[in-house]
Amino acid sequence: MMKTNDQILTIKSVILYILESFPKGIDNLKLYKLMYFAQQEHLCRFGRTIFDDTFKALHLGPVPTFTQKAFECHIMNDEMTENMRQFCQSFEVTKVSNDHNKQVTRISSTDKPDMDELSKSDVECLDNTIKKYGKMTAYALSDLSHGDQAWKDTREKMKEDPEMNRITSVEILKAANASPEMIDYVKENIRIMNALS
Repeated sequence: MMKTNDQILTIKSVILYILESFPKGIDNLKLYKLMYFAQQEHLCRFGRTIFDDTFKALHLGPVPTFTQKAFECHIMNDEMTENMRQFCQSFEVTKVSNDHNKQVTRISSTDKPDMDELSKSDVECLDNTIKKYGKMTAYALSDLSHGDQAWKDTREKMKEDPEMNRITSVEILKAANASPEMIDYVKENIRIMNALS
């Protein structure tokens, strides 16, 4: 889960950009689903991710691991890395009761996104996702993500091995019915990145 400063700046900018559409903040579940669907659209259309945060297939749908860990540490006042601390400085993270009287984590912005971290295509897919899903509740988005084949397949793998909870880029592409050419393109890029690391 170690992230570079550049990766963290991009994740932070994505979240801050999403939060600009929600001035009162949104709960973490809704934020995570918006991040997932924007990532899926961008990966399918452009063959690359918007941000580098691995999604896990959790009970309520896909969850970005670094983002979740940083917000959890922040709300619990747990020990954080310096990178996580700097990341969390741009957010207000509080526990609130939702419409169903359940405690949820609400994320709101205390900063503006660094637009140098986001490409035109990143912003386009973020805008599309916010427009398409922004009015949905967190639980409606969670239910929608449960229909996602990448989430279903990963949850199935977890029955055999609970550590197999990572949703891969290829699985995300297949779930979005990406073209075989795009899937091959992304696979080749992953091979190259793995060879270079």
